[in-house]
Amino acid sequence: MALIYLTDGPVKPEEILVLLAQGGFPRPMDDPERTQKMVDHCSFYVTVRTDDDQLVGWVRVLTDYVYYGLVAEVAVDASHKGKGIGKEMLRIVRDVVTPKVTLVLMSSEEGEPFYAHLGWQRSNRSYRQRRTE
Repeated sequence: MALIYLTDGPVKPEEILVLLAQGGFPRPMDDPERTQKMVDHCSFYVTVRTDDDQLVGWVRVLTDYVYYGLVAEVAVDASHKGKGIGKEMLRIVRDVVTPKVTLVLMSSEEGEPFYAHLGWQRSNRSYRQRRTE
């Protein structure tokens, strides 16, 4: 089965919500309009589809293309994990933002070994202010 990687390729919010729900992302999963805004206002994203057009990978990035880039989500369909999809999507992200940009992300517990294996460095100095809606 061939995989097709695209930067800013066509994607529907409902498809993204399915992947995010599988990954346990803490956000409203019943709001396609809000998800579409998330897509519309990011710097870029990467999609991965099978040759029968099933969305099996998604990465969303916010960046200034100069100093910093936030990898907002890395999601891979549960049936496709362990096949190098996440690694390849992050390689594409690095190519798009160039080596000048420091990339940051917030990982789930499940994802920590994956990012460590790829050489990402753990940071203990991050802060967040949770959304109220």
